Amino acid sequence: MKHRIFALFLVLVLLVGVLAGCSKKNNGDSDTSNGNSGIVTPTKNDQSQVTSKYAYKPTYLTVPAEVDSVTGVAAKGSTVWFTASIPDGEQTETYTYTDENGEEQTDTYTYTNYRTALYSLDLDSQVCAEVQGLTLPSVEEGWEGSSYVNNFQVMDDGSIWIFCMVNQYKTELPDDFDPNTQDEWQYQINENRTTMVHLDGTGKELTRFDLIPPQDETTDGTASADTVIGSASGGDIVTYDMPAGYYSNISSVVVGEDGTIYGYDWQNVYLFDSEGKYLATIEAGDNGGELKRLDANTVGSITYIYDAENETGTNYFVPINVETKSYDTEHKTALPNSAWDIYPGVEEYDFLYNYNSKIFGYISSSDTSEKLLDWMDSDINPNNMSSFAVMNDGRIIAVLNHWDDETRVNELVLMERVDASSLPEKTVLTLACFYLDYNIQQKIVDFNKTSDAYRIVVKDYSEFNTNDDYSAGLTKLNTEIMSGVIPDMFLTENLPIERYAAKGILTDLYELIDSDAELTRESFVPQIIKACETDGKLYELPASFMVQTAFGLSKVVDGYDVWNVAAVQDAMTKLQEDAYVFNYYTTQLSVMSTCISNNLSAFVNWQTGECSFDSESFITLLNFVKSFPAEFDWEAYDSEHSGEYVDDATMMKNGQKLLSSAYLYGFEDYLYSVSQYEGEGITFVGYPSEDGTSNHLFSTSQTFAISTTCKARDVAWNFLSQLVREDYQTGNDIWNFPVNQKAFDAKMKEAMTEEYQTDENGNQILDENGDPIKIPKTTYYTATASSTTLDSDDPGRVDIYALSQEQADQILDVISKTTRLSVYDESIMDIVNDEAAPFFAGQATAEETASAIQSRVKLYVAEQS
Repeated sequence: MKHRIFALFLVLVLLVGVLAGCSKKNNGDSDTSNGNSGIVTPTKNDQSQVTSKYAYKPTYLTVPAEVDSVTGVAAKGSTVWFTASIPDGEQTETYTYTDENGEEQTDTYTYTNYRTALYSLDLDSQVCAEVQGLTLPSVEEGWEGSSYVNNFQVMDDGSIWIFCMVNQYKTELPDDFDPNTQDEWQYQINENRTTMVHLDGTGKELTRFDLIPPQDETTDGTASADTVIGSASGGDIVTYDMPAGYYSNISSVVVGEDGTIYGYDWQNVYLFDSEGKYLATIEAGDNGGELKRLDANTVGSITYIYDAENETGTNYFVPINVETKSYDTEHKTALPNSAWDIYPGVEEYDFLYNYNSKIFGYISSSDTSEKLLDWMDSDINPNNMSSFAVMNDGRIIAVLNHWDDETRVNELVLMERVDASSLPEKTVLTLACFYLDYNIQQKIVDFNKTSDAYRIVVKDYSEFNTNDDYSAGLTKLNTEIMSGVIPDMFLTENLPIERYAAKGILTDLYELIDSDAELTRESFVPQIIKACETDGKLYELPASFMVQTAFGLSKVVDGYDVWNVAAVQDAMTKLQEDAYVFNYYTTQLSVMSTCISNNLSAFVNWQTGECSFDSESFITLLNFVKSFPAEFDWEAYDSEHSGEYVDDATMMKNGQKLLSSAYLYGFEDYLYSVSQYEGEGITFVGYPSEDGTSNHLFSTSQTFAISTTCKARDVAWNFLSQLVREDYQTGNDIWNFPVNQKAFDAKMKEAMTEEYQTDENGNQILDENGDPIKIPKTTYYTATASSTTLDSDDPGRVDIYALSQEQADQILDVISKTTRLSVYDESIMDIVNDEAAPFFAGQATAEETASAIQSRVKLYVAEQS
């Protein structure tokens, strides 16, 4: 098993903005209200065309074609400010290189320069104009690099603070530098500067300065002669200290209405006054996190605090007290665990937060969150939204960036509240899911824009999970189903679809396939469809699939009629005495997950309610799991092996391990797995299974189902079946093995087709032997790869070329032998783990444990059926 450690890196986006020469584009035949949106009745009907508290009408503001990209937005009153990247001429440069014949060649390339522009748009008059006066800080003479606007903030007085970054570098080579033995990059000097530019509402520059926290005990942030920056507007000169070799890591800046500037570098918060004078350093410690401003002078950090004693964690907003120059932990505010990207509150809400592509309002007095806006309800794909700003009257302005074929499209959209009754009347089809797949989002938007009679409304039940109960959303969905409120469609990932099928609420999709003008049952890879069947009926259909399996050296694992625990134990006798089955760090928990928890369909039949946890096969697996250590002592292992890492392939070739796990998502994943065993035959035997029916498991993605109560089954099928038709399956949105047989065959043919380097005339380029030069399908780098080059001669580089017929046959063989889906049920596994603990501790027999599990799971299944 692979030992994986996952870390969550949360990046919070501040409000920034851009626009050049804006023009208004009507949305249909509706007029746009430019005044306050007023009070609008919240929507509460379960069959409403919106799932949020309010309905919103979008009005699109078109960005002129000369704007390359809109990078952000901010708003104050009825004025919106934007920053934009504008083409600013072309530049041609010349470079030299050595060709394949060892001769020096010269070539040129031309690229486009861009400048950053600031624009203001008055929503009442629709006048949009560039704000003159913005000049970005420059890269110093003798250095190379760039400067850019990181963020900007509009103040209550109409002035604008712009947070700029300067990244510059230069190389200073020693006199005795030898290019043949030394790397010039080792002598590169890097400097970062954080520059604040303050403009008034007309664009006149008021001041600019660098934020310079103290670099050592002798640097106090006061002015020195090292660097002097003048006001571009001709105002007062501001001087500041730039210590030698200074490198600013300030990545987050917020300005309070009192002029206090807060800068954060992931270790400390630095306070400055409105002229850039350093005031104080506040050590972040456990309170560290992205800076956020909740109101005029309430600035603080969002941080996650873990309570080890109660094994719980909570998000907090911890304000900064400027007077005491410290975090005010006594007045920290508990947040929903999903609230990382927060904004100042409006109306009755203490603050707003952006989560899962939706905007929520939080009321601290009742500890409640209300979904105010779902972009999908307004036919906007949230994946196209790069930033947004919330206005005091409840309106929202957002920046949309997306590609139309090969053209970048930049749009601004103004969201205004309307009564839901004013929306065009359509039949609502609900789609239940736990998190909405990226590719399906756009298809829903396209459907809702083009259908005159139907509208798909997404109900993402993950939104109902709480800090204390991560299954609250599933509980809500199950409760609604029990009460007769059944969604029209499901995306089945993370849903107990076997239970729903047993309750008789799912449509047999074979009925819809059989009546389809284009698709037939033979249109799909037969093994995955068969694995999705329940008693000959097809209740769910995936768009793609992968195979979870394991492999060993053929000379060790071949020759067994059934790959079960006994076969594994016999194969181990062919290896070194201290060899491992999977790996040295494999524990009971990981084997339990691999052999049992992901394979529950082998022991539970939801259609009949029968369970087989008291069978000999399960008892054998329990004993097998017990043979592994409960925990792995990493410190002892590192001490014994001096921290030396030995890769899986080497261990297997040396007879130190029997099996390696493999996750075959597609043909390239297979090529990667086998490439590490060149010269050795490998066989995909899978994980031990007593009857040989579940050595390999299918996992699926973009899997859907349709309920028997669906208001328009044909409409639902026509929409969802897009995912399994050939044109979609052969596109770039299918990352795993496609379920459509023609698409599967086409991708396998592509994987088996060699590609060759060609010149500008399309002729093959030959190597020194006169042979055409092949292009690898994929490349990876081993631990021995050079850290300074990706050269094809690098001994750590491994190029993988086209799939051979023998390899293709091996993939088909693994798929043909896979008969079950990977199915996980947290409640059942809680029972299994609870009852197995005494057995692993030597306090119960395997038979007693199996009997206890059988009794409890059978009761649970009966209760859920």
